[in-house]
Amino acid sequence: MSDSTTDLVTSTPQLRILLSGIEVDPPAALWPRIVAAHALQLQRRQRQRWSTSLAMAACLLLAVVMLPRLIERTPDTAQPTDWKSMAQQLELRLRDLDNMQMGEGEPLLPEQADLEALDHSLQTAYDHAASNTELMSLWQRRYALLNTLLAVRSQPLVVTRI
Repeated sequence: MSDSTTDLVTSTPQLRILLSGIEVDPPAALWPRIVAAHALQLQRRQRQRWSTSLAMAACLLLAVVMLPRLIERTPDTAQPTDWKSMAQQLELRLRDLDNMQMGEGEPLLPEQADLEALDHSLQTAYDHAASNTELMSLWQRRYALLNTLLAVRSQPLVVTRI
């Protein structure tokens, strides 16, 4: 190795470490190309680090800017469904339907017995100061039963011959 190639190799410590394991000594004319290729590789890595850092910063900035807007657009789920008022509305509709069909003498449906049992459960829950989640689940069941009863009652009776 000539003095100029030795200066090239020793000028970059990383290249010196890389080439310390090589047992073959490249020709002197090849050393400037090796150093240039190494310098180009270092520049590419540095550009890649910068572009990755910029991309991460842009993503972070985008997240900081867009996150509050996305939070504003999400529906407010803090207010649960008011099953109690919905059940009461269905009960009023069912009473109106019963008043219109008065005198037809409909038999007691199994859903009506279930409704009475559920009303008893609701009263017991209120008496024992049950939690809101327990009460809302009972009101939801009551709403479903009333909805079923209303659907059954609103269907016209069809007389069939056996």
